[in-house]
Amino acid sequence: MESIFLANEGKKISYVEKLESAYLECEVISKNASSSFYRSFRHLPPVKRKAVNALYAFCRRVDDIVDGDWLPDIDLSHLDKQVEERIIDLSNIHDCEPANKEPGHTNRVKALLWFRINLDKIDNGELVEEPIFIALADTVNRFSIEIEHLRDLFTEKLGIRLALDKVFNFGEKDIRMMFFRIGGVTLEVIENPDSESLSYGGIGWHSENISKCHKRLIDSNFELSEIRKGRKPGTVVATIRNAPLKMPTIIIGLDD
Repeated sequence: MESIFLANEGKKISYVEKLESAYLECEVISKNASSSFYRSFRHLPPVKRKAVNALYAFCRRVDDIVDGDWLPDIDLSHLDKQVEERIIDLSNIHDCEPANKEPGHTNRVKALLWFRINLDKIDNGELVEEPIFIALADTVNRFSIEIEHLRDLFTEKLGIRLALDKVFNFGEKDIRMMFFRIGGVTLEVIENPDSESLSYGGIGWHSENISKCHKRLIDSNFELSEIRKGRKPGTVVATIRNAPLKMPTIIIGLDD
């Protein structure tokens, strides 16, 4: 079905027509993205089914932007200055340059910023124009959804922080390594340069005193390497060679 926003461009469209078309576009996104989710949504009452499709479409698009699979087909050049400042902030926070190539990285940050701006508009009761946000605004108001839960998709409130995203040279290959931090644990994810697929690299446990931790683990019959410099500047690490479940495991401390 052709979008009413395109089919009636330049004509006056009622709010009811806009809303119905917006929900239909969200349904199409849900259907195309995940057949299993879409099939389960169909068993909900119509009003709730529309709401779930709107929420799913919003989350799906955020995920697609991050993965580089989708960008909004609109002019966002008015956000150039804000995006430039945001990219500098991100580089300072994570102490590294972006691993994604340009202009892809800038376009992703710009699209995510646009999504956040529209969330703020919904929260403030302001007018939104794009179908996803029209349906989302109706869903949020109809079901009293806390907008902060949607904002959490863009922040570190979910508890996971990207501590390092950097490309390292290993002989003939450049390998992108990403360290995600949650509490006192770091999860290592590696991007395969040939297929651009992601794989699990291992787990790191943070220690306030790595020397004492190193000795305690050895005394507990664990086999450890010597303490050495970590890949992240200012850190030292040691490998636990006989970790449970044969999981690649290190302990991480600060380089005094």
